[in-house]
Amino acid sequence: MIHGLANIKDSSIYTNLLIFFETVVEIRAYFRGYDTILFGKNVALKNQNKNKTADLKFGPNELFPFRSPISTVQKSSGVIRIWIASSSFTEDIYLPVEKIYPTILGELLNRNEHKFDILNAAHAGENIYRNCLNLQELGPVWKPDYVLLYQMTLEISLISRIVFGNEITPLALNEGTNNKTSRQISWAQRTLEETTIYKHLKEYVTSILKRSKILQHTMGEEGEREFENLIRYFLGVCKRLNVKPILCTFATSHLKSDLPNLPLKIRNWWFVYNDYLSEKGCFDTLERFNKVITKIADEENCMLIDLKSEIGGRKEYFRDFVHFSIEGHRAVAELLYKSLNDVELK
Repeated sequence: MIHGLANIKDSSIYTNLLIFFETVVEIRAYFRGYDTILFGKNVALKNQNKNKTADLKFGPNELFPFRSPISTVQKSSGVIRIWIASSSFTEDIYLPVEKIYPTILGELLNRNEHKFDILNAAHAGENIYRNCLNLQELGPVWKPDYVLLYQMTLEISLISRIVFGNEITPLALNEGTNNKTSRQISWAQRTLEETTIYKHLKEYVTSILKRSKILQHTMGEEGEREFENLIRYFLGVCKRLNVKPILCTFATSHLKSDLPNLPLKIRNWWFVYNDYLSEKGCFDTLERFNKVITKIADEENCMLIDLKSEIGGRKEYFRDFVHFSIEGHRAVAELLYKSLNDVELK
């Protein structure tokens, strides 16, 4: 009985220590601009980070939900409107709005006789399917003429969970034709995964743990089919909205040839965001998916901008595996401008 009470006391001490450390790291995370389970969404600091210049020329705000120079819902006569569907590599809240490629692209394009609006609809964590939902919701209101898609790594993580795990493709859920059973997550597990301590452990420890398991070196043709379905779904949404799609190949700081000497920082970054693929599997999938994009662009006769061939492996253009440095944003903007300027946008 006494031994049991001692165990309960020890357990209580450990629980209190865990609560104390969680509170400390949550306070730290909150004041660095992150959402936390204890303090909730940090809207004020996030908005401050999203617009570090505090310049009213840039969104997002309540009336203009894009991280780009503000324009009115009603397009001015003769203006060509380009919507950018992407994720954190394009939203990039860690840089001022004027330093990211959508803003620079708009400045370059507006030097010509035509006038352009750039709608930076990218949001961190949103994959192609979420981009499409956003486009379907806001596209009829903002009426873009072109939609440029720049996505891939989130799709690799999603599709690897579909191929090797038990995740259901969002397209199957959308059509009500899923044939897999979704994993049920308990309230306790969901709460645990929302704690800041869990997120830190995942970031710093997960990469070590994942290397100890058997990882896959390719998703093969099944992965290609899933990715092709997502790209074609995007093209279908564009067709229904009567907008022209622009596809881009995806660029990374390192290439398959760098694999033998891949820096530890890049290896760790990859394992934080992927549960199933090895580093070799990562580069195999990047190559396969870029070929899928090229094939679809050729088959559907839509515009293709080959960013991978132009800046892939140019380490000075990246601050990690996929996010651009200031120089990288400038280079991407100039490449997009050259490609868009070489064709007649109408």
